[in-house]
Amino acid sequence: MTRIGELVTLRPVASVQASKRVIQDEDLTWEQFHYAHRCFIQHIMKSEWPDEHAQALLCFFIEIESSPFVTRENGKKALLTYAARVRRNWMDMMKGGGEVFNIALINDELLESVSREIQSKMTAELQRQ
Repeated sequence: MTRIGELVTLRPVASVQASKRVIQDEDLTWEQFHYAHRCFIQHIMKSEWPDEHAQALLCFFIEIESSPFVTRENGKKALLTYAARVRRNWMDMMKGGGEVFNIALINDELLESVSREIQSKMTAELQRQ
């Protein structure tokens, strides 16, 4: 919908562009992630997702927020990056109609790999300065 003066008109979905202020999941602050995932879960519940998927996603977010990684150096960034990648992959698998993995189970090896990747990037940035 768009409003022109007193008129409200419908616009084709194809003409609607994503906001230029969108922040990618992995670029959210820890606080933004905390707020965003709660809103996301509320919308999922309202849109009547299958209960098993909604519960798995809720458990996933709880696991991310309560992970011991939070206290590590760059731990929050590692968790945000891991969450973004895993959730995106899980959603893509759901859209494909195939079997999905249990997103609530944290893949410790993948999380460690993401952590090492972030640490390498941070080290490279420091060396450039």
